[in-house]
Amino acid sequence: MSCSLDRNGAANWGAQHQYAAMRFFDATQDYIAARCCILNGLHAGFILASQAVEKLLKAIIYLESTEKIKGHNPYELKERLKKSKDYNLDNFDLMLKKLHDHYLSRYYEDSPSVGASS
Repeated sequence: MSCSLDRNGAANWGAQHQYAAMRFFDATQDYIAARCCILNGLHAGFILASQAVEKLLKAIIYLESTEKIKGHNPYELKERLKKSKDYNLDNFDLMLKKLHDHYLSRYYEDSPSVGASS
């Protein structure tokens, strides 16, 4: 793969895609913090992992559609991404739902959805 952008072209592309770049950067920071917490037995790491996946999906959605999405549910973000491009992420549905449950666990009044009876 070759890149035909000169310095100005790369700067312009970066300026146009700054939203996605910032989401990727934030996702990386959350992922690193999540690993540190989880490896040291801290439950907060799963909340950070959910946020990392959320930000990653938002960045990819933006790159595919230039749409800035609100919301925190990784499963719903994956479904939204499928409308632009299918990355075959359906095998991760249970994990994405579980990550969202961890995100909701920040507050006691929010109840998990995975495994809950309706």
